[in-house]
Amino acid sequence: MSKRASDLKLLSFASIVALLIEFIFGAANVLYVTIAPRNPWGASHPIIVLYAHVVIGLALLINGVMMVNASLEQPESRSLGYSIVGVVGIVIAIAAGLGFVNGGGKSNLLSLAMAFGFAIALFAYAFLLFRLSRAP
Repeated sequence: MSKRASDLKLLSFASIVALLIEFIFGAANVLYVTIAPRNPWGASHPIIVLYAHVVIGLALLINGVMMVNASLEQPESRSLGYSIVGVVGIVIAIAAGLGFVNGGGKSNLLSLAMAFGFAIALFAYAFLLFRLSRAP
């Protein structure tokens, strides 16, 4: 296995772990954070849970871009496809999350879109890790 393939395998495992942690913070936000409709980014309570959720989401986005970069040098084209699908899922979740918070946390559709983006990314990275683990 090449160095890039090994790096991609490590990044995909890290993404899966980070996505699961992100899921926990997302659930905590739904259960415990009250989003203020007039000033959602400053008057929400407890704000630290929301900010941790945002920071992990941005870290996932950066990691996803790194995975796309590492996939560019892979001889197998499916690695690139899985990496791109994973980043698209993360972008969907981030865009829906921004809309959700800016709307005062009232949109069930945007909440569902966040979950949909999470699921897309999780499955893409799980399939990528599976394929990399089976590669000679």
